[in-house]
Amino acid sequence: MVIHSTLCYLIKDNKVLLQRKSNELFGGGKWNGPGGKLKDNEDPKECAVREVLEETSVKISDPEKHGFLKFFKGKELFTVSHIFVANKFEGEFYFDENLKELLNYKVRVI
Repeated sequence: MVIHSTLCYLIKDNKVLLQRKSNELFGGGKWNGPGGKLKDNEDPKECAVREVLEETSVKISDPEKHGFLKFFKGKELFTVSHIFVANKFEGEFYFDENLKELLNYKVRVI
């Protein structure tokens, strides 16, 4: 069974919000945007909004989908992660129990 998830990058003033997840989670210890698994019958965009709110207490509006990433275990498709960017959000950031740190990182063009 393929797991569908979301990942959302919050960008404002040429900075992107990153979080470092707890080591026991998928992607643990790594810096990334907030996100998580889709619930049954949930649209990826709805999931991105919900996950950002749950993980950071920030409410995003109109996240823009930029594509998806496929993760494999050997030759078997394991996860499809829908990638979003949000430039409109409100609220104060907080740390949930799975979030070790928040970082505003300056966006650089590569």
